Amino acid sequence: MWVVNKHLSLNADYRHNIISLADGAFKTNEPCARIRYDFSTMVNSSVFTQWNNEQHELNFNYRFNWQPNIGSNFFVVVNHLISTKNVIKTKDIAVLIKLVWLFVL
Repeated sequence: MWVVNKHLSLNADYRHNIISLADGAFKTNEPCARIRYDFSTMVNSSVFTQWNNEQHELNFNYRFNWQPNIGSNFFVVVNHLISTKNVIKTKDIAVLIKLVWLFVL
């Protein structure tokens, strides 16, 4: 992980797996990268991307998080799956919104 400053951090990773099964063996190569930006101690955003050579897919994940109070969170997540097999095209897009609110009775 490389911390550029108190707001921005960058991370990259690469995984190579050799998997042997009864039906045969295969190899996977999974490079990935993450960029995170902290607007403040209560608001942050990140982008994660990963390529899967076995599935020929590129996955982008964007997340926005706001923490208005301790124990309460608001998330917006966008997942974008792209096929890289023959022609680069979108396979799937999902948008998720989650709100967790802590209150005391």
